[in-house]
Amino acid sequence: MAFMKEMYSVSGINRIYQLLKNEAASGCPKDYDIKVDAMKVVSRNNDPERFFEHEQFLVASSKSIVVNIYDGASPRCMKYTLLLEPERSTEHELSGIEKSFNTRMQQEKKSWEYDRLKSENNELRQELDEKAKYVSQLEALINTMRAEKEQMPGKVTNALISLAGLFLSNKNGQEDTSLLAGLLSPSATEDDGTENMVATFRRSDNVERTSEEKESPDFRNEDLQYTGTATEEDFTRLERSLIPLFAQEHRETVSTVVSVMYHNNNLISEIAELLSSDDSV
Repeated sequence: MAFMKEMYSVSGINRIYQLLKNEAASGCPKDYDIKVDAMKVVSRNNDPERFFEHEQFLVASSKSIVVNIYDGASPRCMKYTLLLEPERSTEHELSGIEKSFNTRMQQEKKSWEYDRLKSENNELRQELDEKAKYVSQLEALINTMRAEKEQMPGKVTNALISLAGLFLSNKNGQEDTSLLAGLLSPSATEDDGTENMVATFRRSDNVERTSEEKESPDFRNEDLQYTGTATEEDFTRLERSLIPLFAQEHRETVSTVVSVMYHNNNLISEIAELLSSDDSV
């Protein structure tokens, strides 16, 4: 059975009537019947003149006019539905195919939404894992830096004491503990044996120098005073003084430490505070 549905109009109803008239005039009248809503108001016949009898049954609440035009004597027909008011489609009024399609679309939409949320969740978990690893690395680095900081003052103290004692002895040829006295607290010289360490690097005035030492520019008899400048000879003397104290791979580093303090006098007070903090522990 074929069907056609449209809103009611005078031209639409007249078109169906004209079809029946043409078929009857050609000698091939077609059977038809008419319903108003669910009630059959014109029974099956092939007389076009009875077509408008259905108008007697139209009322204000009528919703549709249905005209069935049959194919010969068979029950097969062409169904024309003319709506007197717009249809109000609801989910319960959907046909089986439409309802199934709508349900399927809802399921697909939920599936898409689930997949999207799942993908976002996986991305967030991966990002969280990466940040957790980064935090762990930072914590490990902080712990390492704290451990190195705790060990650093003692190392700096020992290195500076050795370096300062040797440098002052070779430069002045006499005991000069004024710098060390300003850097070290009394407890430090008593507890860790640094006083003996410094003494080992001092040259006594009673020790007779050899003729080669006297001729060497490193051991001139004139008193050396602070001028604010250092010559290449001074740094040469320093490097030679480091030979009995440090292996070759350490001398350049120690020399660099002294050179940095020379060119950056502000570091001296900072190192003094660092040593003072180390001695108080």
